[in-house]
Amino acid sequence: MQRIIIRERSNIPPFAEPARELRILNKPLWLLQRDLLKAYCKGSIEIDTIAELDENCRAGVLRAAPFDPLPPEMGQSYRWAFPFDFRNPAVLP
Repeated sequence: MQRIIIRERSNIPPFAEPARELRILNKPLWLLQRDLLKAYCKGSIEIDTIAELDENCRAGVLRAAPFDPLPPEMGQSYRWAFPFDFRNPAVLP
C-alpha cells in the first residue's frame, strides 16, 4: 500500500500555518504521520490535485493486470472513468 500525499498549501485558521507545518509534541504533523504509517505503507505518492490522483489510479489499474486487447469493433481506444470518494465517516462535516 502506498501513502497518498495531497499537497495543500492553504493556511489552517487560527494557526495561520499550512497543516503540514502544525506540530504535535513539537514534531511536525507530516513527520508524525509518516512515522505512524511506515509499518503499513511501502512508499508514497505526492500529488497536487484530485485529478492527478485519478490518473495515478487509472495507471495503476493498467499496470496491475494484463488486459486482453480491445475487440476490433470497439476501435483503437477506450475511455473509462470511475469515482474516487474521499469522505471519511470518522470526521464530521
